[in-house]
Amino acid sequence: MATIILASGSPSRLAPFLKSLENVSGEPIQLAESAEAAIDMAEALQPVLMVIDQYIDWPVFALVKEILSVNALINTAVISDQSTDAFHDTAEGLGILMQLPEPPAVPDADMLWKRLKEIAAQVLV
Repeated sequence: MATIILASGSPSRLAPFLKSLENVSGEPIQLAESAEAAIDMAEALQPVLMVIDQYIDWPVFALVKEILSVNALINTAVISDQSTDAFHDTAEGLGILMQLPEPPAVPDADMLWKRLKEIAAQVLV
């Protein structure tokens, strides 16, 4: 089972994206509505992927760093409305799988899952 966690203080606006991600992954999405809950779930569930929304109660990149300290093998994606350049400058060195637009759309779920599978295939080779 490939556990996927969404960390968001406003998950209802992401419903179409989440439903699509559940469909392509074949897994239910676990919800963490606070950064503390996300950290606890990362420790307990050892997810394959955490999607971190910019609408969470911590600075997003601080939460990514904390998740990495829990388990550096957890893949992260961040929902952010930053420009691509600003996001890259801020996120550099954090190993974030990808930036998702705000709000992510149904096709973004498929793209995210494909990217995750590509990374997993490289690790297994």
